[in-house]
Amino acid sequence: MGRIGTWLLAVLVCSLVAASAALAGEQQSGTALSSAATGTVLQEQPAATEKPAGEPRPETAGEIKPALQSAPSATAQIVTPEAEKAPAVEESKPQAETKPAAAELTIAPSQSVAAALSTKGKFNVELGLIGGVGFKQVDVGKITGGDHLWFSAGGGYGAEVTIGYGATDRTEVDLTLGGQESVEMPDNPDADVTFQRGFVLATGKYVVPVNDRMRFKIGGGIGRYSAGRLEVHTFGVGGGVLGVVDYNPAYGLHLSGDFEGFFATNTAFVAGVRLSTVRYKAMQYVKDGTLQPLEDLSGDFRNLYGGGADFTIRIARYF
Repeated sequence: MGRIGTWLLAVLVCSLVAASAALAGEQQSGTALSSAATGTVLQEQPAATEKPAGEPRPETAGEIKPALQSAPSATAQIVTPEAEKAPAVEESKPQAETKPAAAELTIAPSQSVAAALSTKGKFNVELGLIGGVGFKQVDVGKITGGDHLWFSAGGGYGAEVTIGYGATDRTEVDLTLGGQESVEMPDNPDADVTFQRGFVLATGKYVVPVNDRMRFKIGGGIGRYSAGRLEVHTFGVGGGVLGVVDYNPAYGLHLSGDFEGFFATNTAFVAGVRLSTVRYKAMQYVKDGTLQPLEDLSGDFRNLYGGGADFTIRIARYF
């Protein structure tokens, strides 16, 4: 039994060695087929079948089919890196194309705002109402009851028309024509005091956009004030007294600030404030129909200060 066991053990070892050799040959054959698959797998198949008919086929020949079946996977593994390069290049192209698109998304809103609020080459017409207060009060005198009347040559109520033109996207030039009237304060039934004047204002403005609906305008300029007339009419025995003072045209300066909000296409609501300074010089003085020397007027009437702060509301239409 010991000798038989030894032989059996030797046969078993030889069998294992033979099996290992066969397995190594099978792996080398699969590797050769896989490397050949990078060329043309179908062209290698006839070479494998051109062996003589009498020659016994190796034991691993039956496993060529699995190797051939696995060839597509080997081919896929070899081709895949090359195929992966092409999609990588193709994917980089859309990424390169999306960069300009992202830039357009950031630029387009600012361009649309600039286009919506641009005044360049556009005319506008504004109609507005004025209400303001003067910087200096002038005492007219006492009336029945001992009350003092006073007025201011600045401020008051009025109306105006503005024609504007956009020189650039951020600058505008306006020409405003209007008239104002100031009255006595406090209101008294025994006297009427009015100061009327007309004006023509030339204003340069700088435009500051807020969004596609709103913007501010800041500016300043020079104005001509004409047809200034002061009338003081007191009522009493014998019809009272009527005094009229006419003034020479005067020139003054002003600063302005406007808020503009669009509520329709090319149509906007405007609210603004204007600070002005001007001084009028008396031209003639008439009392009860008789011309009087200017020296009979007090200094405040001969050189009448007409500075004030005016608040305006306007409707603007752009063309």
